[in-house]
Amino acid sequence: KLVAMAGSLKELNAKINTVKKSMESSQRISEQMIKILMGFESKLTLLEQTILPIHKATQSLVTKKKNLEGTIRAVDQMIENQDLAFSAKSAMSEAVQRIEYESGLKDFLELLAKMRSAMMYFHQQSNLKESNARYRELRTAVSAGVENAEAHFLKLLEKKQLYNPVRVSAAMEYMVERIDRGVGNTRMSDKDTIVTGPISYISSGTGAEDEMSYAPEVEENLLMIESDMKMDIVAQLGDIALCLRTNKRIGYVESLEKERGKQALSLLEKVCRPDFKFESAIDEEVEAKLKSAHQSLAKLQFDDRRNQHLDIAESVASHEILGSVRSGGNSKQSTVDANKSSIYLRALLEVLRLEQAVFKEILEMRAGLSLEETLQIFHRAMEPSVDFVLKRISKMLKEISGNKVVVISLDFLQTFQSLLPEFLKVIQTSTHSPQAEFKSLGRRTENLKTKLLTFRSKICEFCGQALFEFEQAIRKHHRLKRNNKKEKQIEATGTVHFVSVRVVNFLLRSLYPCKATLESEDMQSVKQIAEARRFFPALSTTGSVFLWLLNSLQETIAEIASKQISNEALRWIFKLNNLYLVSKRLKDSKAMLKGDIPKTDMKARFEDKIDECKENYLSCSWSRVLEAISMSDWESVRSHCRPTEVKGKKVLEADPWAKKAIKYKWKEFNQQFGKQYERQKAWSVPNANLRSQLRAANEEMLLENYSQFYKGSQEISFTRNAGKHMKLQPKILVEFLSEFFENSG
Repeated sequence: KLVAMAGSLKELNAKINTVKKSMESSQRISEQMIKILMGFESKLTLLEQTILPIHKATQSLVTKKKNLEGTIRAVDQMIENQDLAFSAKSAMSEAVQRIEYESGLKDFLELLAKMRSAMMYFHQQSNLKESNARYRELRTAVSAGVENAEAHFLKLLEKKQLYNPVRVSAAMEYMVERIDRGVGNTRMSDKDTIVTGPISYISSGTGAEDEMSYAPEVEENLLMIESDMKMDIVAQLGDIALCLRTNKRIGYVESLEKERGKQALSLLEKVCRPDFKFESAIDEEVEAKLKSAHQSLAKLQFDDRRNQHLDIAESVASHEILGSVRSGGNSKQSTVDANKSSIYLRALLEVLRLEQAVFKEILEMRAGLSLEETLQIFHRAMEPSVDFVLKRISKMLKEISGNKVVVISLDFLQTFQSLLPEFLKVIQTSTHSPQAEFKSLGRRTENLKTKLLTFRSKICEFCGQALFEFEQAIRKHHRLKRNNKKEKQIEATGTVHFVSVRVVNFLLRSLYPCKATLESEDMQSVKQIAEARRFFPALSTTGSVFLWLLNSLQETIAEIASKQISNEALRWIFKLNNLYLVSKRLKDSKAMLKGDIPKTDMKARFEDKIDECKENYLSCSWSRVLEAISMSDWESVRSHCRPTEVKGKKVLEADPWAKKAIKYKWKEFNQQFGKQYERQKAWSVPNANLRSQLRAANEEMLLENYSQFYKGSQEISFTRNAGKHMKLQPKILVEFLSEFFENSG
């Protein structure tokens, strides 16, 4: 082990010696490199000392050059401004003469900007000789130029149209004309409506896909008129506005506000005139554009709610509801007027869009006003147009009478709700503070957003009031005069009352398609809707409204029955007919109403009451008949009979008391049954299923008792002519019962 350790120590010593030699060699090399670098540094120092004077001389030359160039520019500017001042009057006069032309306007504004710059130059360089004189000359020319610019601005506003109003009005006329032609068509059925994604096709009942409606998410300019806006005139107005604002003349703002507001109102007044008709003199280009816009314009006739169910306008035209409330007005015309209300609303939106583009281009993008300043002026200009259209629509809706106002007002509310986001997008507001110079531009006006939201609230209240009046109209039917032909028919036959048919048609065909509107948040705060939800709880607002109106219908039917129908059994038939009709129609619409009315409520309101009406009808009809043929005292009658044999047959011979008793029972039966037969043969049960149920119930109630009575009477000899009293065999009785309600056709 010691030998091995000695050997390893020798090896380590050898390695250490090798490392020492390497380190000594590296040290020598490093010292040589340091000497070389120190020599290089000294040479660089000498070079820098040589170049530094040259660099300083160069910097001095550059500074002298800049000073010389600045002096030359100042001299040039002074000469240019002097020349401009000397020729200011003549140059401005010449530019004003060419202001009518687009290129001339551009030159005029450039000249005016140069003169203003020169004027400010002489104002600042007041130490120069004759600077004050040059300043006054330029100020006079600039003042004249600004006045001419303002005059030209007003002239462009008054004489030139920023967009072609004929195109807008022609498009509106085109829509009105189409709706006038379309209202009287046959009502569409559910299968005629096909909804496929963002684009919905609606056929007119012939199977032809002739109308196309864009869904709300397809954001397009409905009238496709904005591309026709005369942007060259808008640009000219913007350039002049910038010039006027630079020269501290802001009167153009009020001029723009008043003139554009006046022209927008004039256009909308034209669209809303009763004598608004299509102008055939429009040029071919415009007519071609209108035809190309056909698909977009179709949206103005049909909204998404119509796409989902029925065309409400045609439904209203096809169903005149509530005879006593029918107005003297024309149903078709009222519907057309209601559609025009939607057109006026869309016309207002399009005009606001176009005018917003005009104000934005002139004031914000060209003249440099802030967004809030631009919108503030735009709001004031558009306020008369908004007020005019909203008042016109309110008046038009109020002039619609009868039940039509319910559907049309809800229909319009749905249209307004769908367009409201577009309106708010157009009249958006900013939080920036207006500049001080625009704080005194005029009165502060109510925000257009507030106006539109207030109008929405009023339409919601109007819808609630219309529903209330509709409900009151249902109740008025029990106060109708009885000389009415239909009322006399009901009094005689107990048939279904026309108010039931019309109300249930209205609920399912007209009101239910408005479910989305009824369920909207806006309608929940309406007084009538809130009360309906409180007193008639259901699964939805629509369900509560249905139960509210159906409850009024049931109470009205009960009131009519008690006041107009004297026969008690016929009263129950009348109630039964109406309840069964409503129940059946609601059951047929079960899939549609499953999320609106609870099953338990349907059972309690209709099925249980139908069973109650059946029981009461049977009791009123046959109580006296069953009393006449009752076998409860038959043993007493048989006790007054003695056995005997007649023609080889064993029979019971009745004594005088028994004979009299049996004859009396048959007389009562024949009289009472005869009365019921003659009456109920003329009664009406329109529903075949209900009719068969009632006939079967009559047979079940009478046949067994009558058969026992008939058989018991055969066993007793109580008269020589039995046929005189026992007129009907049991099978004949069944035939007679099957003739009940023959007037149901």
